[in-house]
Amino acid sequence: MAKSNHTKPCKKGGALKILLVVLVLLVLAAGAALLLAKREIDGGTEQEEAVTVEIAQGSGVSTIAKKLQEAGVIRFPQLFRWYVGREGAAAKLQYGEFSLEPGSSYDAIIAALSEYAKAESVRLTFPEGITAIDIAQRMEAA
Repeated sequence: MAKSNHTKPCKKGGALKILLVVLVLLVLAAGAALLLAKREIDGGTEQEEAVTVEIAQGSGVSTIAKKLQEAGVIRFPQLFRWYVGREGAAAKLQYGEFSLEPGSSYDAIIAALSEYAKAESVRLTFPEGITAIDIAQRMEAA
């Protein structure tokens, strides 16, 4: 048998085309992620019923973000943490009970959490000479 000098033609640029397609897909995915993040930060248009979120004293931004996600106010706690850090608002956030609407803009959420929320308190006066048992009973009754 005679050897054939005929070989398959080599396709040039096959790897380049694959790399280009992958690059285009990455750019599209990044654009979609940025659009989703912008919509989350700017808030949704849907009006939902307000929910009450209780923030404990001493809570950090990550704890607050998790509580907001659990209550359905935000969807992405990492994005909220980043935005609060970017705005330098971490020190402004207060503790207490807050009424927040799901889908609110992050600026509105930060503004609401920056207002001092009055905690429920009871005023008690203990006269001199009262016993510890009396104090406990008065506190329990109050």
